[in-house]
Amino acid sequence: MPHLVALIHVSTTYCNCDIDEVDEIVYPPPANPQKIIDAIEWMDEDLITSITAKLLRNHLNTYAYTKALAENIFVVACCHYLTLYCNSSMERSTSRMD
Repeated sequence: MPHLVALIHVSTTYCNCDIDEVDEIVYPPPANPQKIIDAIEWMDEDLITSITAKLLRNHLNTYAYTKALAENIFVVACCHYLTLYCNSSMERSTSRMD
């Protein structure tokens, strides 16, 4: 990316839902992302299903867990670029209750 001037990543606090008070920082991943990717590539669905709860630990679901992994991948991959990471702690519901 020779012409890339800056990279902006807008995230949410959802991937840190296991933390009571979230600061505007990138938290360490729950596991080494590359090791998880490498392991999942050779596992079959039954094995993945059997270890999912253990992997998730305090994360609410696989979305929150993989988002936490992905944020670490972003930080590592973009360390040579001018990068702005925004971790929005304000989230709104997309549905209305009448």
